[in-house]
Amino acid sequence: MKIGLYSVTYRGVWYRGEAVDVFNLVRLAKRQGWEGVELDAERPHAAPMDLSADDRKRLRDLAGEVGIELCAVSPNCDLSSPVPVQREAMISYVRECIKLAHDLGSPICKVFAAWRGITLYNGRATYDDTYGYNQYGFWKGDRRGFVVDAMKELCRWRRTMELCWPCRITALTS
Repeated sequence: MKIGLYSVTYRGVWYRGEAVDVFNLVRLAKRQGWEGVELDAERPHAAPMDLSADDRKRLRDLAGEVGIELCAVSPNCDLSSPVPVQREAMISYVRECIKLAHDLGSPICKVFAAWRGITLYNGRATYDDTYGYNQYGFWKGDRRGFVVDAMKELCRWRRTMELCWPCRITALTS
């Protein structure tokens, strides 16, 4: 077991001040004595759509140079939506996060599978607007079943990829 820093800590939405970019975050984590970094798969840290192949290689190389492990890539998503197109978009996002984990040499893609999200006010994060919020109103169907089905699909897809590295896909739900 390693004790690591979750990059959301320095994302710039939970405090006054600027976010620490992902490259400086790796250096900072090492200076602070962490053994690894878990990358929040959102902007400005590890949104897959923002990290080019060169960025990914540079980040992986930097982690190796400073001697810190990129322990996990962690997408925040909602695989529990009863709206098929929303679930499919989230499945696509998690696939991209799995590819990112591969490219970074991270052994884990930790999925927040039914994350309710945050809202931003003046650049600061809050759960106030999403606490107890059910955007689907009266719908009381089996949201857990949607998560299970999506995770099974992601695991099947992962097994069919030609990626030769032992990535574990784990899910957390709220």
